Amino acid sequence: MQSKTSLFNKEIMIQSFRNVGWVGIIYLVGLLFALPLRILMEWSNWQEMGHTYEGYQNIFTIMFPVQLVLMFAVPLLLAIFLFRFLQVKSASDFMHSLPVTRATIFNQYVSLGIWYLVIPILFTVITLLLMQGFIELEDFFTIREIFSWAGMTFVITLLVFLAGVFVGTVTGLSAVQGVLTFILLLFPAGITALVLYNLELFLFGFLPNFYLEYNILKLSPVTNVVNFVDYGRTRANDIFSLIEILIYLAIAVIFYGLGMWLYKRRSLETVSQAIVFRQLRPLFKYGVTFCTMLLGGLYFGETENSIGWAIFGYVVGSLIGYFVAEMLLQKTWRVFTHVKGLLIYSVVMVFVGLLINFDITGYQQRVPELDEIERVYFADSSFGYMEEENTTDYYMVDEPMDEHKPFFKKPETINAIQELHHKIIEHQDMLEDPARSDQSVFIAYELKNGGKVVRQYQLSDVKPFEDDLKQIYDSKEFKEAEYEVLHVVPDEIDQITISPSGPVDKRAVIADPKEITDALEALREDIKNDTYSLSDKYDENLSEITILLDDERRLRIHMKFKPSYTEFESVLKDQGKLEESRISAKDIDYAVIVKREDIDDGIRNGPPHRIMESMLKNENALKVTSEEQIQRVWESSTYRNPRDEYLVGLQFKNQKFYEVEVRSFNSEDLPDFVKQHFK
Repeated sequence: MQSKTSLFNKEIMIQSFRNVGWVGIIYLVGLLFALPLRILMEWSNWQEMGHTYEGYQNIFTIMFPVQLVLMFAVPLLLAIFLFRFLQVKSASDFMHSLPVTRATIFNQYVSLGIWYLVIPILFTVITLLLMQGFIELEDFFTIREIFSWAGMTFVITLLVFLAGVFVGTVTGLSAVQGVLTFILLLFPAGITALVLYNLELFLFGFLPNFYLEYNILKLSPVTNVVNFVDYGRTRANDIFSLIEILIYLAIAVIFYGLGMWLYKRRSLETVSQAIVFRQLRPLFKYGVTFCTMLLGGLYFGETENSIGWAIFGYVVGSLIGYFVAEMLLQKTWRVFTHVKGLLIYSVVMVFVGLLINFDITGYQQRVPELDEIERVYFADSSFGYMEEENTTDYYMVDEPMDEHKPFFKKPETINAIQELHHKIIEHQDMLEDPARSDQSVFIAYELKNGGKVVRQYQLSDVKPFEDDLKQIYDSKEFKEAEYEVLHVVPDEIDQITISPSGPVDKRAVIADPKEITDALEALREDIKNDTYSLSDKYDENLSEITILLDDERRLRIHMKFKPSYTEFESVLKDQGKLEESRISAKDIDYAVIVKREDIDDGIRNGPPHRIMESMLKNENALKVTSEEQIQRVWESSTYRNPRDEYLVGLQFKNQKFYEVEVRSFNSEDLPDFVKQHFK
């Protein structure tokens, strides 16, 4: 009988539906449960309460965890079960004995998989459109959003399915196919994150989060979908760009083409092999070794805060990755004599490590010249610089009145930042103490050619840079960027509240327009006259000033009530609000002072009430009960500076024992009566 081939073989279609049709049915039921049924339930509940529903702003946010599982698990299961015959010898022999070409078999199974994905999506779209026509569901979604959801869901599921098909042609084990597919989808984002975080261990000033924040989430469809839905809660019309859609479709086509090409060349005898193509086995082996090496180095380097431990992690990770990969490829545990490849890999990695350590690119020494710089961002954190826009969700309590980010353009300010930067580089050796950080410094140079130079440093000792920081922080340009209160007019303020930081139940409130004007003018004057001091950074127990601009939108400005704000203090005193605005000796029952060295490290780093217990038991402790002396202790101490020689425990009145404060002194700030006691 003459054999006959066709694009679609009826017997193959029937057999595939018997074996894989259940996956498509589960997908359909899952989508109907996650979307139409859930929407109908929500709509019914809100109709009974007589409200208009406003909770969802795009369809992806409706039962998103369920949609996420369906979006990635279903197409992967389809790829595994449809091409299961590639991993089972009897099924492989039978399938390839049929009078059809390999191209026909491949195309038919790919087509069936796509139909199993498309039909549930189409059925869900039709259901949503019917609901939109019969029920008022504008608060849930629009017709445009229905088709946007369908298109995006299909693109992602198609990409995952074809990625699974491609991996299925490379491996002879179904379990490996599932694992490798997800690794493949996450690989661009994962390997980028691993490399960048490992570079942070060796490059002084390198900030991986800056590069990851903007780029890494888009490198993988998995992270990109999660990121999209996160932002979708506040941006209803935010969808993937056309470029992203086209890129995903192009990658899907590439996976299809590579899968077809490899399938035609795949040997039938390679079932049950982890990697069926010999040419790809070194890539698999050294890829696994490299990834586990980076994971090991990152784990030990970050947890132990040591380059030595990071190198130990690299060695351990490389050994584990190399031999596990060999076991999978050789299908035996007797692989520990195969060390030639590991030795070659180790030599290459040592060479790469030396290149990075010697900084052959000059990355660590790079400080742009003044004529190259357009403007500079300077702060103690990269958060404000990397934040694309402020969220305006209804649940946000505090919103900035205006965005006065610390960008600097004046040559004198930029020069001061450059001088600080040069000095930090010169003192690199004395600053590399990751276990202790006095202050963080973030610098971002935006260049005239459009480039950026971004660095962040953890200063384990700020003292050598005090003059440089003072020059920056005391500049008019910095204060105008740092203090939003300088840009407020009295008419915009509803009230000013000053709340002491500590376990006391009091606060001062300024609500009278005339008093607000006087307080605002005094506060501005104090800010302009204020000078930088290292002790400021440890004064966490200062009272907090909260300026309420708009009660309905809950717009507020927060700042500290520093001891140097004498004009503001005078205004509060005249208004009779000074006593309620800050902690004084009248709020404190007693103080206990000891030398830091007399308290064990384990206790010293514990909760305040445990430290207080140890201080009270210390035979050399000084207990202060005089109101005058307590006031001097409070004013002279700061919030636990790790370099201070003395600890101060404060027990507040009418408070439980565990509600205590632990502060510190340095020898220069000790009151005379304390010096006399410890003389």
